[in-house]
Amino acid sequence: MRLLRFFILHSLRDMGRNRGRTAFALVCVATGVAAVVALRSLAFMVADELTSNLAEMNRGDIKLTASRRADEITERSIYNGVMGRVLDTETLLRKNSYPDVSGHFTLTVHDALPSCAGTFTVAYANGHADVLRTDRPADVETDAPNLSRILLSGIGYTAEELPYLPNTRVLDTARAADFSRAFPRRSVHLMEHF
Repeated sequence: MRLLRFFILHSLRDMGRNRGRTAFALVCVATGVAAVVALRSLAFMVADELTSNLAEMNRGDIKLTASRRADEITERSIYNGVMGRVLDTETLLRKNSYPDVSGHFTLTVHDALPSCAGTFTVAYANGHADVLRTDRPADVETDAPNLSRILLSGIGYTAEELPYLPNTRVLDTARAADFSRAFPRRSVHLMEHF
């Protein structure tokens, strides 16, 4: 116990004798603490940036694919502000709820994913559609992000509005009207729970 008391008193005396060295030691300790706090903050910022970059690369927060028919899924929920991206154009065109009127169109989708890209002929009537990959010239051309906007947003773009979407071209106005009728304004919800 006496030895501990001696060390404490000796240390306090030394701090008072050489005040410059004491101040330097305190600055070093403060700098070390600040460096640790700064590195921890930097680590959190990098992790946050990596997460947001992933959402940007996916062009949404969630990727949607149709692995089952919509009527096989029992749970349904509405999510506000969730973004989606088409990953399988042919399947989503098949699973779309079409109106009772009839129509047909040929759609070309440009994308790096082979399951998204291609030209599809869609003929619909009485709420159902036949979807085929084809080599025919397109009536409407777009890319996958804008197709996602058209199919998943529920906005219901008219044939006159379609050309104003980025990377979207209307090549046949009559068929573009059939395309617009196939994706009318409707409420949006996701039917997949993670």
